[in-house]
Amino acid sequence: MIRSVYKTAMSMLVQQKKQENNANNMANISTVGFKSKEILTEASFSEVLANHASGNGKSAFELGSLPLGTSISGYDTDWEQGVILQTGNAMDFALEGEGFFKFESPLGVLLSRDGELQQNSDGIWTNKSGLKLLKNGDSGNLEYIQTEPGQSIVVTANGSIFADQQRIGRLIVVRPIQNERVETMDSGFYRTGIDNLEDSDKTTIYQGALETSNVEAAEALIDMMSTGRLLQTQQRILNTLDETMNRAANEIGKL
Repeated sequence: MIRSVYKTAMSMLVQQKKQENNANNMANISTVGFKSKEILTEASFSEVLANHASGNGKSAFELGSLPLGTSISGYDTDWEQGVILQTGNAMDFALEGEGFFKFESPLGVLLSRDGELQQNSDGIWTNKSGLKLLKNGDSGNLEYIQTEPGQSIVVTANGSIFADQQRIGRLIVVRPIQNERVETMDSGFYRTGIDNLEDSDKTTIYQGALETSNVEAAEALIDMMSTGRLLQTQQRILNTLDETMNRAANEIGKL
């Protein structure tokens, strides 16, 4: 009976995390370049129960094992390409193929596929949150992209930036060497070690376009509904087990 309670409770914790992940995917349906995530589960190892009450607390003997059902083993990001939509805005950029833009932030360099950019009061290119986009300067150093209002901006498919037909640098597009080392942040941002990044030469940049989120709305909604129903079922099972144990304890007490 106790094992059933533990296994049901552990399964409910997993389903709650799945529901939170489903809600996060749904909330980012309109986030440019967002990639959906899925929770991975695995069978838990049995916990070993031991009696520490004997031997003045200095020794213990094994009482048995307690399997706890399933647990979360990690997260899997779906890197599938989103749809590229034409916007006609010269400050919008979409990536086709693997790769990320690099932004400077208080947390260090962050990666994102969100190319919906703007110019701040100093003419520096930033995202909607004000994080500055980075480029490779002619000397090879990381620099901000800065242009004057009204200048004609052209960015080629390989990232070369021209302002009024004068080349001012190249957009940085990088890819992680090991995806498992990439940490997912909020709002479609990612972070990893500098040693895990390399220039991506298989990415095409489209100016005047944005990449949509790859979250499938119908699929995400179905997942939320099915997970919610499963949670309700598990809650009823847990209540039944609780009532059964209470009745058993009360009946034994009367004997």
